[in-house]
Amino acid sequence: MTDWTLNDLRSKGREGAKLADKQADIGNGIFCAAGVIAGVISGKATQKAKTSVIAAPLIYGQVQFEESGESEIVEWLLNYDLATELLSGLDDENSEGSLNLEVSGIRPAEVIRGLEERLERLDTEDLDEVNKVSNDYQKFLSQILSVEFGDCPSPIVAVKIAMGLSEAKDEGVNFVEGDWIFTAPVPSGLNTYTALQDIAKKLDEEGNQ
Repeated sequence: MTDWTLNDLRSKGREGAKLADKQADIGNGIFCAAGVIAGVISGKATQKAKTSVIAAPLIYGQVQFEESGESEIVEWLLNYDLATELLSGLDDENSEGSLNLEVSGIRPAEVIRGLEERLERLDTEDLDEVNKVSNDYQKFLSQILSVEFGDCPSPIVAVKIAMGLSEAKDEGVNFVEGDWIFTAPVPSGLNTYTALQDIAKKLDEEGNQ
């Protein structure tokens, strides 16, 4: 994850395309997140046996570059894995409340599908509308988990706060609005639940340089 916005990346023109080529050489792609959440969520909220440490985009799309430096995002994808990871414990028959993201007619499933359908209808360059879907996604997760999400100015700040919460065995989740650039393996790297550990390692390495 970086502190670059999509405009920051695009302002680099051909340098952005070169960065994309370098990432491709190591199997990575350059992606844009629309909204990021990072933090520590108790097992009580997710009705799982363990606390969840998360750092993940709510919506993401791969940035595709031309040699000229021009770029586009062909498709925005809802991070469905995030909902599955956080809400699957609520689908246990022994849980206090039951929901199934795979069964039509259950409200949470309808919310997820509704968000996906909104994304599919949008112009991929309409970041304002994409971010509206992202905001609604985080509000949905906050509501169903009964966890209030704080606001954070950037993904790096949110991740550092999450690391501190994890070390202190405390809880809390922050939401970062807007578009943010990150790199990840294509395609398997988009399971972002190891992202916090990866970023923490990089931050630690930078701090020791």
